[in-house]
Amino acid sequence: FSITIGAETSSVIHLGDSIMKVEEKLNTFGNIGVGKISVTCPSCAGDTISSGDTILLHFMSHRGDIPPVDVSDPGAIVNEVIGGNSQFVVGRSSYSTIISGLTSVKDWYVRIFAYNGIGGG
Repeated sequence: FSITIGAETSSVIHLGDSIMKVEEKLNTFGNIGVGKISVTCPSCAGDTISSGDTILLHFMSHRGDIPPVDVSDPGAIVNEVIGGNSQFVVGRSSYSTIISGLTSVKDWYVRIFAYNGIGGG
């Protein structure tokens, strides 16, 4: 599967890739403004991704909202865990997304809505 954030798509992430390898592939994004992306896998047995595992993407950004996260796997579910509207001061916390149930290679599209002092979008 691959992960698209904004207009940039990661290299193909294979089942069996290590968490470090996934993080390396996601940190090649250059123009989307999400900062460093940290990857964890709470459901992994070890440090490699297997079918059905859940990965957590932690966006180390103080920018505010991030572009939509799309996963090229029709079985994947993408959930936003921490967003700008749940923070006391927008931009003071980082933002996270959980992608679970990864199994194959079709496109998923996710839209994230955020609201701040300027408005919604």
